[in-house]
Amino acid sequence: MQRLTIIRSSGDPEKLLAAKREHIDPVMERKAPDYGNLLHVAARTPEGMLVLNLWESDEGSEQAFQDPEIQQARQAMVDSGAVAEPPEISHYEVVDYRPSIGG
Repeated sequence: MQRLTIIRSSGDPEKLLAAKREHIDPVMERKAPDYGNLLHVAARTPEGMLVLNLWESDEGSEQAFQDPEIQQARQAMVDSGAVAEPPEISHYEVVDYRPSIGG
C-alpha cells in the first residue's frame, strides 16, 4: 500500500529551500530510491516550505525515516538555523495514484 508523506516546515522559504538543497537533497537522491520513493515535490508556502513524498509502501517510508544518514541530514538542516520549529509530518494511505501519461 502506497504512503503519502507531507512535511510542513516553518521559516523563511528561501532559507528552508537552500538548507534542504544543501543537507537533505544529496542524501535523499542517493537513498530514497532504495526505500521506494516514487515522487518528491517541494514548494514554497507563505509560512515556509511544503514537501510531499510518495512511497511504494508504509515499510519503505518508515525505513527511510529511520535511516541514520537521513536522520543526520534532517538534523543538519535543523542545525543550519533555517527551521523555525520542528516540522509537522503527516502520513496518509494512498487510495488512488495515477502517474501522468505523456508527461
